[in-house]
Amino acid sequence: MAIDEAVLGAELRGRHGVTTRARLRRLGMTDRMIDGLATRCRLRRLGRGVFVDPGSPDSFLQRVAIAWAMTGGVACFPTAGTVWEFRKTPRPPDVHVAVPWTRKVTSYLGVVVHRTCELRDCDIVRWRDGNRWMIYPRRSAEPRREAVIRRAAGTAASSAAALL
Repeated sequence: MAIDEAVLGAELRGRHGVTTRARLRRLGMTDRMIDGLATRCRLRRLGRGVFVDPGSPDSFLQRVAIAWAMTGGVACFPTAGTVWEFRKTPRPPDVHVAVPWTRKVTSYLGVVVHRTCELRDCDIVRWRDGNRWMIYPRRSAEPRREAVIRRAAGTAASSAAALL
């Protein structure tokens, strides 16, 4: 059976050039076909069933996608802030990923793994391409938003009192 290059290309394009063995199997490829892609250098093996397209450009989002695929975690701290485009987020070279406390995951080069007991579904958002999970930085933004609302409500209340 031949490999459908259009399907493979769409998979890699939609995921920043990163895919996993499990995703390729869902696309109808056998383990032998996947190993053949790696042998012919069509895909570069990164370990733990993660593959990257050698022709795709190296980017921050590709490094985040690799970290997600290798750890099964969610982007957190400065990585999430960078992806969500918060202005004053530090830009460290490493990708920060949070995983549940019970998962046994080792850190990889360029990936900082944080173990957490507080990884609730309400703090995780599925990203546009359907494969990306991030901690939504709601907790850091919510107190500021609440303060702005309280200040605006206080200003409106004081303006109303001045009119009376």
